[in-house]
Amino acid sequence: MKCVRCGSVLWLPIRDMLFAHSIVHSKRETYERHKDALHSIAAGRFVLIKDRHVVGLYDAVMEGYEFGLKRFGYVPMSVHQILAEEPFYP
Repeated sequence: MKCVRCGSVLWLPIRDMLFAHSIVHSKRETYERHKDALHSIAAGRFVLIKDRHVVGLYDAVMEGYEFGLKRFGYVPMSVHQILAEEPFYP
């Protein structure tokens, strides 16, 4: 099944699809909302996003991920590199 908002293919059971879709898009929307500020202060670094909040900035992806695990446990979160040009994934 494809996401009607972004066209991404979702390979999940139907019961999990809406939950996963909302998690992915809420994190992406949070990144997009703060993207300009993040580019100006932390280009090339990594940002940890949980729910709809920017938690912190890190020099390495694993540093952000490990901090998220220690603070929140195994919950949905995103560690994303702050890039001037975002890669396109069809």
